[in-house]
Amino acid sequence: MSTQSHPEAHFIWVRGLANGRNAFVRFTRCFDWHAPSPAAFPLHLFVDIRYRLRVNGCFVGAGPACFVTQHPEYDTYDLAPLLKQGSNRIEVEGNFFGASSYQTMPDGRPGFWASGGGEGIDLSTPGDWQGEILRAWRPDSPLFSFALNPVEICDTRLLDHGEPAEIERCQAPNAPWGPLRPYSGTPLEFPMLAPSRVALAARIEQGHQRYSFMSHDSNAAAEKLEGTVAEKPWVAFATWILARKAGPMVLECGWSDLFLNGHPLSIEENVRFSNDCVTVAELREGWNLLSGKVCVLSEYWPYTLGVPAQADISLHAKREESCSHVFAISPTTQDIEALSLPDPLDVPPPDGWHTECGSPQNLTPAKMMALDKIPEDAVRGLDFSRWSEVSCIEGQAATWCLDFEGEFLGYPVLDVEAPPGTVLDIAFSDWLHTSGVIDFYRSSPYLDTADRFILRGGKQTVELFHPRGGRFMQITLRAPVASSPLAIHAVQVRLRQTIHRDRTEFHCGDPNIEWMWQATMRTQLRSTDEAYVDCPWRERGNYIGDALVCVHLDQILHSDPRTTRRSLRQFAQAALPDGQLACCAPSWLRKPHEDYTLLWIHALHDHWAYTGDIETAANLWPTVEGIWDSPSWQTHSSGLWSLHGKRQFVDWGVEVSERNGEANAVINLFRLEALRHSAALAEAMGRKETAADFRHLAEKVESALFEVLWDDERGCLRASLGAETEALHANALALCFSAGSRQHRARILAHIEPRVLCNLDRALKDGRKSVNLELYFLHFLLPGLAAQERPDLAEHVLTTHYGHLRSLGHITLAETLRGLSTRSGSLCHPWSGAGTIYAARHILGIRLENAGDPNHLLCAPLVHGLERATGRIAHPKGWIEVAWNLEDPLPTVRAPEGVHVRTSPVRRIGKDLPALAR
Repeated sequence: MSTQSHPEAHFIWVRGLANGRNAFVRFTRCFDWHAPSPAAFPLHLFVDIRYRLRVNGCFVGAGPACFVTQHPEYDTYDLAPLLKQGSNRIEVEGNFFGASSYQTMPDGRPGFWASGGGEGIDLSTPGDWQGEILRAWRPDSPLFSFALNPVEICDTRLLDHGEPAEIERCQAPNAPWGPLRPYSGTPLEFPMLAPSRVALAARIEQGHQRYSFMSHDSNAAAEKLEGTVAEKPWVAFATWILARKAGPMVLECGWSDLFLNGHPLSIEENVRFSNDCVTVAELREGWNLLSGKVCVLSEYWPYTLGVPAQADISLHAKREESCSHVFAISPTTQDIEALSLPDPLDVPPPDGWHTECGSPQNLTPAKMMALDKIPEDAVRGLDFSRWSEVSCIEGQAATWCLDFEGEFLGYPVLDVEAPPGTVLDIAFSDWLHTSGVIDFYRSSPYLDTADRFILRGGKQTVELFHPRGGRFMQITLRAPVASSPLAIHAVQVRLRQTIHRDRTEFHCGDPNIEWMWQATMRTQLRSTDEAYVDCPWRERGNYIGDALVCVHLDQILHSDPRTTRRSLRQFAQAALPDGQLACCAPSWLRKPHEDYTLLWIHALHDHWAYTGDIETAANLWPTVEGIWDSPSWQTHSSGLWSLHGKRQFVDWGVEVSERNGEANAVINLFRLEALRHSAALAEAMGRKETAADFRHLAEKVESALFEVLWDDERGCLRASLGAETEALHANALALCFSAGSRQHRARILAHIEPRVLCNLDRALKDGRKSVNLELYFLHFLLPGLAAQERPDLAEHVLTTHYGHLRSLGHITLAETLRGLSTRSGSLCHPWSGAGTIYAARHILGIRLENAGDPNHLLCAPLVHGLERATGRIAHPKGWIEVAWNLEDPLPTVRAPEGVHVRTSPVRRIGKDLPALAR
């Protein structure tokens, strides 16, 4: 059913709020109901960008699913069970980001559309819908991360007092949407999840009085934080300090150039988090001028000064004790100098400057929480069943850090009680600091991962509008009065994921490999929304490389293909004009990773191979053709592709120079396999001539690779013409794709084997400077080792790499090995789940006999050190159960009706590897 089926419904918005940044509105539809309960009362609903639906005050749903603007999808809710006799109220709160995110398209526009109803009640827009502008949320809040929308800074005292606004239809050019279609993904159910443990509960020490201001760069890069400091704008500020006596004073500050009475101050970085600094100011009695300038590093960039709470000083924007404002602020510009007056005089701020009050609420919620000092006597490590023991703390400020012992992704819901005007900050992370609270800014100074709510007072429920993710949630209350009872009565998360249960099984006697399987499934569950998300906490982006791994994990975890189909379709819908695919879709990041463009063909093929779904491949075939016809490919005289000035990703652990180069090996190996996959898809669709053309071209590419890039002295492929690097990733791909002759691959294996053996050590020792195969690239290494019949080396990788994650106490899969060495990155990344795919295909041994035929499988385990295995994995027709042990090496297999599995005895081969430190 599309919008053509709802001709009476039109896109609408409120007048006067078009394209506003972080704009919130509320649409309501009230009606009386006096008839018997209807059999069905549908509401079809879409909002660009996000909505929350309540009926008669109760949460019903939230959405829409992420979409490409020209291909929107509406949600449908049956309101029949929610109707009551008498008056009924449907309430839709909508939010238009108006800012960069990796979940939305830059050509989106504010719009609301509804249809449905029954029994004489028409819910079509505009109809009788009423609109309000909600001023409760601040439009100038910073982004949660480089990839996510603005944080919520919401004054709940204003939520019930919307500003009535006239409704208007969305007309071209402000109606960019294509025909609306029904939601095509797996339905969301929004179950509730409670924390497992109280990591910390404490009264916060009030050590400093903080004064803050927020700077704005209106020309900030739309796609991501780019450019050097020299290319960024700056803002200058000044504050007059009235000191009752002379002497040194330690001030907290951020990155900045500071001057006191014309003399530069020495600034030292603190160890707590980036951009946390201190300086010592030698104040003289009376007036002092503290001036400085700050680089505005993101769209909204906060700055703070922290003064000891007991200091006998006051800060003023003018040299007047009666001046209640704290800062004089310059315009934001690339050419600004700090005020530097050696003998401060009674001078006003320069022309064009303005004054600000310095309220600490100008500081981002995350930065405010990061600056808090936790007392040594904090309560730590309680089971959440004992929550009542710490749920209420007496004081002016208190904080609680909750551990969900596994990631969550959803909408936090809190029941709180505090005085009017209390500030509630809620933060999210994968990481804890040694003090027991969230380790803010560990990964990046640009991650403001906390939301804020100003409470109306008394008991109230606070529910975040936007889903958040992570393992830890920290909640802080700051009352406007010195001592108050601050209470968090309940904490839950309304989950936003489409898979809720892991019904797979895997046992092999190796605790590290068994942990790997369980951690992978936990990671995949928490990372499957209406499409795949690369991680619940930091980005929630649908990237092609991540999705490739997720396609395989989904085939093991469950038999619902809708998430895979929807993800593949979105990448195609977001294709760039030149045929390349945006690396993340939908997203404001409208740039490709050239290798990801080809990996989309891999993912499309692999979905067909394991499901037989040729219809999806046929529908998306024009995108395949567009990729091969793209004028962006740079062809070398050999016929290989070169990469100059491109954005090929490869892997976090790759030698950077290997991402580009003349006759680049990695892009041509991905190209080789994509050509083979395109040939297989074309053959399945009956395009025999096209399939033959693809196969012929694949043969030419393979020949050229070994004619142009083969280094006979080292026995491996070069990364590109003239390159002398290890080319570790290219040669791992050659094994994975069975490129070259058997002799070529044997020599390649000899080349990379010692590097694979020390891969983990290199990653942990060298950190971000390491050249190694990261967890994501195991997706290509492990099947390559299986193809070379080296399960010994594959099992070494599994036990060492995943064993290291297990030894650290992680519950889900980290983004990178190198990130672990610096305690950065995400700790819930499904692209790291390649080991579980290997375990299903080679330890359990279940794999395809022929691509595109999921009903004829082979069970042929390939192992080295393992002596037994049992497991259960998903199949489109049900579940496949496998058991084998070396005493009876022929596996026992139970498969759904209509699925034929040919069994082969377990093959136990390989060699004993040298013992390593890890």
